[in-house]
Amino acid sequence: MKSIWNFESARSLTVEHSAGPLNIRGHDRDEIFVSAISEPRYSAPDEDTVSFRFRGPSILKAPDDTEITVDEAAGPLSIKKVRAGVAIGDTRGPLHIANLDGPLTCTGSVFGPTRIARAGCISLNSCVGPMSASDINSIDLNDSSGPVHVSRCSGPFRARRLAGDATLRDMSGSVEIDRHAGSLRLGGLLRGDSVWKVTTQGSVTISLDGASSARLKLVSETKDVSVHELELSDRSHVHEDGLFTATIGDGEATLEIEASGEIVLRRAGGSENGKFGLPFSAQEIAEDVEYVISGVESDLRDLGEEVSQSLRIGDDFRNLGGRIRKRVQRDVDRFVRRQRKRVRRAARKSVEPQPRRPQMVDGSSDDHAENVRTVLRLVAEGKISPYEAEKLLNALSSRQ
Repeated sequence: MKSIWNFESARSLTVEHSAGPLNIRGHDRDEIFVSAISEPRYSAPDEDTVSFRFRGPSILKAPDDTEITVDEAAGPLSIKKVRAGVAIGDTRGPLHIANLDGPLTCTGSVFGPTRIARAGCISLNSCVGPMSASDINSIDLNDSSGPVHVSRCSGPFRARRLAGDATLRDMSGSVEIDRHAGSLRLGGLLRGDSVWKVTTQGSVTISLDGASSARLKLVSETKDVSVHELELSDRSHVHEDGLFTATIGDGEATLEIEASGEIVLRRAGGSENGKFGLPFSAQEIAEDVEYVISGVESDLRDLGEEVSQSLRIGDDFRNLGGRIRKRVQRDVDRFVRRQRKRVRRAARKSVEPQPRRPQMVDGSSDDHAENVRTVLRLVAEGKISPYEAEKLLNALSSRQ
């Protein structure tokens, strides 16, 4: 049976250990409220500090100006609507942070998925699972073993080692990645004194806002560097060592990329963003679906714990998130299939024989057929869009 305990106001609050799901919330009251199935162990060595040890699912509500420290969380940890600083040690389960005004510091390891939304300055030591963050001021990430997804970061992003794929969108500040083993998609507005500097063993796709202004230095071991729909000055060809240099606008900022794979530089929102003539790729759709669903699951889990304080009902909510994932993925697959059918229909219409006057037969018809096959093969391989293919086929037909 759930019980509630009230504590006098304290300036700092420490959770030494939490064995079950723990939800921490800030509120505008002067007291600390604890709601739990099992009575927590607590101590108050002085008037400014109170420490807890929780043995089961618990909810803790603290005044807005209370500094919060969680030394160890064995289950899911959720912290929301806290206006002061938060410090975290090791977290064995998922970590969910939302609406945090103060700084977040994690000195240990997060072994479950990490999701952060609407927060200030973030410092993370180690993320073993996937990490996603949105609407934040800055991130300092020491080590990450899973995929990283960051969007709308107004300040600097710094990572020392990323082992998985990374997607960084709408980045307004500097970006620095010392070592990266996966593929990278990086986009945003690059100007002023910002520096984007990355060393990676994978491939890189960079989408720059049209108002960007930067000096470019791109190095690809495969000597595969391509630029799409960006106006460059002082442009040079790829040298034998895989070096490509250029300038965008006045060259205010700096972009330096060293990659083992290919480097693609394009204007954000350009036609090269995805296959089938779409402004996005199927892989990007799948990533966004997973990102949204992970947030839905986290919110549903928090709701289940707050309403029922029961792991059984919490599991029911998590299962609901899984059903949502299957439904959305099914809709995505259906959408991609429709686009493929549209491409095939456009290709068939482009090569249908048109009535024409009788004329002498020569070898040019064979050349035309071979050219049509080449164009269709480029569409199938995703190297050109259906719109570009249609223009090529129209030009070939006019020569007949």
